[in-house]
Formats: sequence, structure tokens, C-alpha cells
Amino acid sequence: MRTSKDADACGKAAERFQQELAVNPRDAASEYEIGEILRKARRLDEAVKRFLRALELAAHYADARVGLARIYADQGQPAKALAELEQALRVEPENAPAHYALMLVYRDLGKNEDAGREMDLFQKLQEKKERDFRSLLQSLLSAK
Repeated sequence: MRTSKDADACGKAAERFQQELAVNPRDAASEYEIGEILRKARRLDEAVKRFLRALELAAHYADARVGLARIYADQGQPAKALAELEQALRVEPENAPAHYALMLVYRDLGKNEDAGREMDLFQKLQEKKERDFRSLLQSLLSAK
């Protein structure tokens, strides 16, 4: 539901994550997911708070750093975006969305060579993900 463009579905998803937080207030994943819903709804101040809360609960949460970086980049703060993405990639070097976001930040900074390198890394990671998924499907189908 989080990825839906339907505001009602997004609201329902946020509500479910809020319910999870009522049961487990230390659930960094729910904080992150609500942050993503808010970011996509352009409620950026609220999204930043959710991403920061997710990081308070789990400092290693790379996706929360990517969410923050996207907001900082959109707000014309590439240095802050770059810092978040570098931290995210230190924790999770194969985080494809982080490489994609870093490519955009480098492009905005006029660092075209670095942007190209990040785009290549992103594409390789996406290809690996697709190969791994096809392999998993093949193994599931051949297990019958």
C-alpha cells in the first residue's frame, strides 16, 4: 500500500504502521515506512521527523538515511544529502536506491564522472537483483 498513488491506500498503510507503533514503539521499520508515505505526500517536515526517529531507534538503517537524503536533495541541500548517502553506503554498500540517489546528487553537483560511476553501480545491482530473483523462481519451480 505504501507504493500506491492512491491517497486512501497510503492513508490505510500509514494507519497500519501507526498501529504497529502502538504495539511496538521501538519499531524503526514502521517509522521509516510512515516517513516514506509522508515524503511521497510532500509532507517533508513530518517525513524528516520519522526518518530521524527510525535512525534514533536503529542507527544502521540505511533506507532511512536514503529517505533523508532524498528530502535534502529536493530542498537544495546536496552536502547534507551526500553525507547521509555516504553513511548509508558505509552500512549497506549494495543498497541500489542509495547509489541511484547518490548519482542524482553528484549530477546536481556537476560531478558527472562520479554520477556515471554511481549509475553503473546502480544498474549492476539491479541486474544482480533480477538474476537472483529469476534464480529463486527457477529453484521454486523445479522443486515441484
